[in-house]
Amino acid sequence: MPGLVKSSKLDHAVLTRDYSTMVILTTLFLVLCFGLYKAKKRFGRMPGFLLIATFGVYYAVLFSQIIR
Repeated sequence: MPGLVKSSKLDHAVLTRDYSTMVILTTLFLVLCFGLYKAKKRFGRMPGFLLIATFGVYYAVLFSQIIR
């Protein structure tokens, strides 16, 4: 919504790192959900841990790039 009020330039890292990471995480989540739905299973600890670990690595990369 802020982009509708006032436009701003995006850093190239936002397009390459952030959007690609979110697309990968969303795709992984959809694959896990549809795979589990077809098998009539619940979303368990392992898929949840996989998503949280991937998101944690993403934040670690962001933090390491801020420090540099």
